[in-house]
Amino acid sequence: MKLRGQRIELTSIERTILQAHASISACLVTKHQEEEQKYLVAYVQSTETVTEQHVRDYCRLHLASFMVPSMFIFLERLPLNSSGKVDRKRLPM
Repeated sequence: MKLRGQRIELTSIERTILQAHASISACLVTKHQEEEQKYLVAYVQSTETVTEQHVRDYCRLHLASFMVPSMFIFLERLPLNSSGKVDRKRLPM
């Protein structure tokens, strides 16, 4: 996908976030848009308390600045649909 003129692979960001901490068990990165502004949001499922700052700092070290999500939302569990895939409609904004 493209964001601000840069090509971004969301799966690369997801893999990087999963490596940030052993307690992170799942992650989904999506693009959100409000009016004219587009930004990345990372939904993170962790088994223990992980700070947003820790994950953000790890991403800044391992990703280009335009690939670091603007927002990290930590969830106990990512919502799944009946087929076991992440239900994107039930993700909080």
